[in-house]
Amino acid sequence: MKRFIILAQSDVTALAIESCLIMAGVDINQDCCIQFTPQLVDDAGVGDYKMLVDKMECLMADKDNGRLCDTTILVDSIHPNDLHVVSTSCNWGNLVAMLILTFPEVRWLFGVIHHPEITLFKEHNLTKIFSGTFRDPLLDPTGLRNWVREKTNEAIVNHLKEDLILPFRHSNRLAAAIDDEHYFAYFNAYIAYRFGCRADVITSWQIMEDLFIPKNPGYMTYHPYWLLLEDMSLNFPDRPADMHLSNLKDRAEQCKLLGYADKTADQSTHRILVTGQSRPGDHTLAENREYLRRHKKGSPRIVYKPVSGMFDLWGQIGLLRKKTKTKRTGNVDWFKWPPDRPGKNEGQGNQEDRKRIIGHGTTGKLLLVAETLIHRAEAMRVDSITTVERVLLCAVMATDALELTGGRTPTTAIEALSLKHRFEVMMECKFLGNEYNIHVKERFQEIEFDLKRITIWAHRRMRRLTAMNAKMSIIVRIMRIFREYGQFDEEQLCLKHTRTLNRRLFFAKHPHLSFLHPVRWYIDKLIGSISLLVTAIVVWPVLLGSLMELLGTSWGKSEAMTLVDHITNAFYMFIAQSPANFPQGFWAHMFTFGVSLIGIVHFGIFIAYLYNLFYRR
Repeated sequence: MKRFIILAQSDVTALAIESCLIMAGVDINQDCCIQFTPQLVDDAGVGDYKMLVDKMECLMADKDNGRLCDTTILVDSIHPNDLHVVSTSCNWGNLVAMLILTFPEVRWLFGVIHHPEITLFKEHNLTKIFSGTFRDPLLDPTGLRNWVREKTNEAIVNHLKEDLILPFRHSNRLAAAIDDEHYFAYFNAYIAYRFGCRADVITSWQIMEDLFIPKNPGYMTYHPYWLLLEDMSLNFPDRPADMHLSNLKDRAEQCKLLGYADKTADQSTHRILVTGQSRPGDHTLAENREYLRRHKKGSPRIVYKPVSGMFDLWGQIGLLRKKTKTKRTGNVDWFKWPPDRPGKNEGQGNQEDRKRIIGHGTTGKLLLVAETLIHRAEAMRVDSITTVERVLLCAVMATDALELTGGRTPTTAIEALSLKHRFEVMMECKFLGNEYNIHVKERFQEIEFDLKRITIWAHRRMRRLTAMNAKMSIIVRIMRIFREYGQFDEEQLCLKHTRTLNRRLFFAKHPHLSFLHPVRWYIDKLIGSISLLVTAIVVWPVLLGSLMELLGTSWGKSEAMTLVDHITNAFYMFIAQSPANFPQGFWAHMFTFGVSLIGIVHFGIFIAYLYNLFYRR
């Protein structure tokens, strides 16, 4: 169901926008056209913001509709330079900016745009309601949310004199996921977004035509995408019947900007063909591989479906690595997350200004927007999410909330981080385009890396404990999702990781018991690895039997015992809990007791592991 919401500063401008909608053929009653005229009362706009968020959430709530992108918000006028979230007054641009960040899934159009020469806002002009093409706004392909972040960064430095810098996605790192299957397109595009790209989701021929066919055939231009994730078989429902797009050469003839005939056309650095199995006797895949090899500079690759989750796909593309200009493994250039250490972004000026510029905590309105995003994501989770697209929307809201905190409000940042990874894991489990087994070790490393930067703002004595507690809490919640979806191996990896964290926490709080740490470490290792456990069951009797031979331990046997006899005796005690011969002397009794005790521990762990294995499977 389409929804059109009008935000206007007066009734006159609201009626003008409504007239434009009628001219565009919009049924005002059927398409749920609602008008809001904020009062801009003297509370810095917070009251209007909360009122609008509540009303818009009620309008957009549709449990019967699992799809996204059905809401358009039309604003009467805007000053682009006022679109920031730092203001202590009742500012119209400030209010609109907060709403833009709060509702990433809606389309924003503006009637009067002061400074219309700004290229970005040509994509958000009110005249777009007469256009049939529609770019999904969820992953910020036009850069509107990016614009708000950049203007907010400027306001933070110039007005608040703080060194907080919100991460933004550079215009040179734009991605596009092209697929006729919506779930694949959204999944692939979100992976690019989480690692620092703005992304287009292209699921129709109409959008392909708009983005990859030059408007003026006589003037060749180029597309802006740095990363292209393309399916090989593009059977768009609106594609002409006689058009074939599986062969990249044929695709380039239809979409000139994807071809190599002109050097200014396809300038993507990473062109990735994501495909499944080809038909027997079909040479299209081989031809496409040769086409990429011969004609494309950069890093063209072919990735085969299915993949083992987000980190696996990003790794197969060749981007899951740490670059010199980035902090976290997998981040694209210029995407700075997690944030720098306090005081690093000090800007310019004299020494006194640099000392004063360091702030603590997240700016009030940024924190309000982040908390609202978390609330919206949590509310959708409680309402039992049913589609991959809805999970992806929640993941985007949690990701944006985390980035808006700048890591400077640890509790809110940790909550957002937890939600982000839970929704991503849920997406990986729900999406049947993935393999059964999912990569999780990279996710653990990323969580730990982010938490180190977030907990910098905690007291220095509590940073390590806070990070470990938060990581254990996040992984336990992820483990519950794996258990719900029957991902046994991933659940075991989570259990193994939580045991390690629990051990470290225990000895961090009880340093006087540190002498027991090796024992606890050894038991945790055995519980987490069946191969190590079986090896230990074999090795222990051999070692203990050899030690008995060296000490000359005597047993109830007339003839002298050889090394083999001692090892055999140790196996009896280890497995059957009873020696083959009665012990003679002090050392023999001690060995009987010790070997039996060690055997009980190992076989107890072994039986527990087998029970858990068969019970879960």
